[in-house]
Amino acid sequence: MNPNYILWAIPFFLISIFGEFLHNYIKKGGKDFNFEDSITNLNLGVGSQAIGALTKGFLLMAFVWVYDNFRMMTLEANVLNTVLCIFLFDYLYYWAHRWGHEWNVFWGAHIVHHQSEEYNLTVALRQIWFHNFLAFPIFLPIPFLGFDLLSFGAAAGIVTLYQYWIHTKAIKRMPKWFEYIFNSPAHHRVHHATNRQYLDHNYAATFILWDRLHGTFIDEKEECVYGITPPPLRATILFGPTFIFMLKCGKAASN
Repeated sequence: MNPNYILWAIPFFLISIFGEFLHNYIKKGGKDFNFEDSITNLNLGVGSQAIGALTKGFLLMAFVWVYDNFRMMTLEANVLNTVLCIFLFDYLYYWAHRWGHEWNVFWGAHIVHHQSEEYNLTVALRQIWFHNFLAFPIFLPIPFLGFDLLSFGAAAGIVTLYQYWIHTKAIKRMPKWFEYIFNSPAHHRVHHATNRQYLDHNYAATFILWDRLHGTFIDEKEECVYGITPPPLRATILFGPTFIFMLKCGKAASN
């Protein structure tokens, strides 16, 4: 729950974004970078961290309360338990992310991350401001099982930071053995794509094995088109199904 891992990584974020821009400018003349879009992504990232600084204190107390009162056992913070916590956190993240696409109430928030029609490292920073409140209950099995706050914080930091580098076109493919086990830029490009065959696939954060296990994996075959679909319904980001229902009622009344 320690927010500092993101703050410590900011210099790396800025250096890598600049490096990706130079690489893209040399190879494609800056084709994959839109200045306004990139600034929007960075602003959303800053806002996410600012709001997160206010909300994580409350979530920290909730974690400690569950751990102190309901844990099944006590798992000390050591290397083995931290590794186990990383696997568990990553698996729970798979479901949190999947439900973020399948349930309207979660998609109404998560859609912000997918609205960019570009795909570069700045998109990784395009995060929801109140994501912690929506997703945190899904991770309560971690303190319930007995993993302490230190292990949880390490797992959250590693899984969150891992997802940064996969938001790029600069890396085409990783070795086959790597892409069988781990998430990669190619796998995550598919997740952000609006191509019909790519929709609702590759939800993993670190281990793509979860998608292979649950039948949601698909490999990148053709070039991805980014954004959200369908574009005319972007207003549903705030109103969701209610907006669509009102729209239909309005059309019925006009007829």
